[in-house]
Amino acid sequence: MVRLNGGRVLLKRTAIVMSICFVLWNLIDVYHIRHTMQSPQYKLMTPPPSLRLYVASLHYNNEALLRNYWNDAIIELSKTLGHANVFVAAYESGSSDNTRPALLELDARLAELRIPRSIVLSNKTHADEIADASAHKGWVDSRQGIRELRRIPYLARLRNLSLKPLHEMAEEGITFDKVLFLNDVVFQVP
Repeated sequence: MVRLNGGRVLLKRTAIVMSICFVLWNLIDVYHIRHTMQSPQYKLMTPPPSLRLYVASLHYNNEALLRNYWNDAIIELSKTLGHANVFVAAYESGSSDNTRPALLELDARLAELRIPRSIVLSNKTHADEIADASAHKGWVDSRQGIRELRRIPYLARLRNLSLKPLHEMAEEGITFDKVLFLNDVVFQVP
C-alpha cells in the first residue's frame, strides 16, 4: 500500500511541475510575440507597393459600423496601398437604417482621393426578396409550411454581385493580386 501512495504523490508532483512548465512556456511565448509586434521592424512592415487589391463587401444595416470604423479603415487601407492599387466594391442590400447615406459618404471620400470604386445601393428590400420567391434558387419550404429564403445561397448571390466589377475589369485586362472580402468587420491598417 505504501508504494501506491508514493506513486500517486509522484504522479501529482509531476503533473504540477508539467502544469507550471506549460504556463511558463506560454507566458514566455506571449511576451515574445508582444515584444516582436512592438518592434520598429514589425510596425514598418507594409505590403509590397505593387500589390493590387480588390476589396469586396456586403452591407445590411451597418450604419454604426460604417460611420465609426469601417469607412475610415477603408480610406487608410487605400492610402497605404495607393489609390492606383485598390478597388473598393460595396454592395448594400435593402437596409432599414442609414447604411445607404454612410456608404454615400464613403463614396464621396473615395472619389475625393481618386480611388476606383463601385458602391451599389440596392432598392430591393428583404420584403421584396421574400415576395419574389420564384425569381431565383435558394428557397426551402419549412416544416411549418412557410417558404423561407436560405441564407447561404442568398448571400452567395449578393457576394457575386459585389464581384461583378472584378469580372468586368478582367475582360478589359485589369487584374488584381488579391480579393479581400471585408463585409461588416472592424479592421485597422497597421
